[in-house]
This record gives sequence, C-alpha cells and structure tokens, in this order.
Amino acid sequence: MNGYTCIKALVLGGVGYTAGSNIPAEAVLPGRVRALIKQGYISPATDEPAPVPATEGHAEAVAELQQQIAQLQTDVDAAQAELQRVISERDELRERLASPEDHIDSVKIIIPLTRDGGVLEVPADPESIVTFVQSLQLTAEESTKAIETMTDDTALILIHALDGRKTVKVAAQARAAALESSGGAVPGSEEGQGQGDA
Repeated sequence: MNGYTCIKALVLGGVGYTAGSNIPAEAVLPGRVRALIKQGYISPATDEPAPVPATEGHAEAVAELQQQIAQLQTDVDAAQAELQRVISERDELRERLASPEDHIDSVKIIIPLTRDGGVLEVPADPESIVTFVQSLQLTAEESTKAIETMTDDTALILIHALDGRKTVKVAAQARAAALESSGGAVPGSEEGQGQGDA
C-alpha cells in the first residue's frame, strides 16, 4: 500500500494533515487503520485523490456571517450618528456658555428689602447690582452726579433703599421720579423729545 489520503484534518505522530493531503503508510499505526477509515478520517491512497466531502451548511454559515456583518455595520452607523448628535449638542452648549450675554441676561437675583414692616422683593439683574455697588463706593457728591445720568430703575431702587447717605437717597428718588414722568426715557435724549405739550 502506498499510504493514505486525508479526508478530515487530523494529527498523526505529532504531524498535522489537512483534507486532501497524502499520509505515508508508516505514519498510521496498523491497529488504527480500520477505525480511521470507518470514521472517515482517511482512505487508502489511489491514483485519484479521494473526494473531500463538502462542508455541510457552508452556504448557510456564510449567509449567517454576512447577515451578522451587515447588522454590525448598521450598529456602527447608528452609533456614529448618535456620536455626531452628541458632539453637535456639546458644541452648541460650549458656544452658549462662551457668550455671557445668553445666560447672564436671564439671571435675576431676588433682593428682599424690608420697609414699613413688610418685605419688598426686588428682582435685580447683575448689571443693576454692579451699578448699585459702584455707587456705594463713590463719595456722596460723585454718587449724586452719577445718579443724574442713570437709567437703571432697579439700581435706583437699591440705592434709595440701601444707601445711608441722605443726599444720595434724595438724588436717587428724584432721578427715579424723572424717569417715571418721562416714561422711562432719559430727559434730553431722542426718546424723551417730542413728548412735550403741543
């Protein structure tokens, strides 16, 4: 006998054989020949190579793998779209936080003012509070001059209620009255002109 032809991959004596390869006769123990032939691992060598059996379900396995690959690609596309959406939202939030006008304008701080046994809650934006604090740091004379050009009603209320200097209180009250009588327009400005008696 010339040897054997490998039908299914196997290892004999530490040497691996794949389907279709030739196996020398001395590589197979004589007591195992019949069992290996019966189990379909080898066949006696002939002049023609032994047919290699087709892998059962090969086409089905390939189709299943292709379906899994397509599903993975769909999942990757969905994840990339979600990532792009999150990046877009992050960039939008960064822009909104970078421009202070967008989020500072909407901030109102409620300042409780106690007066005549009651509490008046004054909603003040940061600019009004800054104007009020700047007025407190000026001398009475400088503060009175600054109040004459002030147009912020909330700052004038805070100055009148919280500044302990009498001249400053009188100036704030007079300026608020002037703004109120002119409809919020600054006397002498374009908004205030044309509203006189005709």
